[in-house]
Amino acid sequence: MLPPSWRQLQASSLRSPETEPVLDCHPPPRPKYCGMKLTKNIGMLLLAIYLILDGLLGFGLNLGPFVFLLYIVALAAGIFILIGK
Repeated sequence: MLPPSWRQLQASSLRSPETEPVLDCHPPPRPKYCGMKLTKNIGMLLLAIYLILDGLLGFGLNLGPFVFLLYIVALAAGIFILIGK
């Protein structure tokens, strides 16, 4: 019996189990839906609250004497957006 040639050794080393691709017929599991993802940026969150309240005021929502809260939310949103939080 003759020893294997260099090409046969090289070809057999290329076909090792570590280098062969593994074909997986099963798709990866889908992540669970956990609802709407809220932003972690407090400035943008306050801006969203301000815009929703301001839009509701345009439709006739009456906050009465608590309308100053809308201005405080707007001011806080602007400050947090400027400082990057």
